[in-house]
Amino acid sequence: MKQHIKIFAVFLCLLFVLTALGGCDKKLPEGIDLAETKKSCKAMLDALIMDDKEAAEALMSETVDPADFDSFYDILVRYFKDNGPYTLKVLDVSQEEHQGNVYVNVTYEAKLSDGHAYIVTCAVTEEEEGLAGIQIQENLINDTPLGLRIAFLVGSLLMIALTVWMVIDCIIRKPDGMGLWIVLMLCTVKLSFAASFGETSFEWGIGLVLSLSTVGTGSYSSVINLALPVGAIVYFFLRKRLPSKKNVPQPSDTIEGTCTELPAEEPKEPDED
Repeated sequence: MKQHIKIFAVFLCLLFVLTALGGCDKKLPEGIDLAETKKSCKAMLDALIMDDKEAAEALMSETVDPADFDSFYDILVRYFKDNGPYTLKVLDVSQEEHQGNVYVNVTYEAKLSDGHAYIVTCAVTEEEEGLAGIQIQENLINDTPLGLRIAFLVGSLLMIALTVWMVIDCIIRKPDGMGLWIVLMLCTVKLSFAASFGETSFEWGIGLVLSLSTVGTGSYSSVINLALPVGAIVYFFLRKRLPSKKNVPQPSDTIEGTCTELPAEEPKEPDED
């Protein structure tokens, strides 16, 4: 057993080293300058603060559709208009390939003078001049009350505990289709509600049982992510009524038959000599 643990530990160390080396080998495409990208991102935020639409549009790539630019500019300007100075810090740099082009996404944290923090992601590519895209979202966790976050965390842990309990109960009861029930209980339906400036959106998907419910609120936006173990909840109410081979009465080992009474024999008279 100890030898297996050592082998597993060595494997984890090798995996960590290979991952680290792989991260070090990543290089940005030629023509991508992070300093220039940050300069363009700051210029965009300055234009949003000043509500200078022409300056903001000039920073975008020519491939960006004007109608798309108008729609997201009207949304983004609400975050920064007349919001004063800010600080910009790099959080992450990632790459993705789309339609044969490699895009570099640089994520920043922008802190404004009013105390609000925003996550700003600027996309650039060596094939296009200017910003290929920009996304801004409020760092909602900063404004979410601690009690509300704790309530969602406790609720998530209770849902996970319910799932574990139901899986164990399923194994003990052995209902018909036990394997399918366990698979359903290990999946979670994820619901996401988002609201920003009076506009709402709803998304859903399937995740793992370890998914946690979260909530984020801010001055302009709010997001609620719910993780519901629907399979475990349905099984909880049906588990006592599900057919099971364990509950089928087993045939008895004894053979039951009917006995018939034989007619009594008449006593024989003794023979006379």
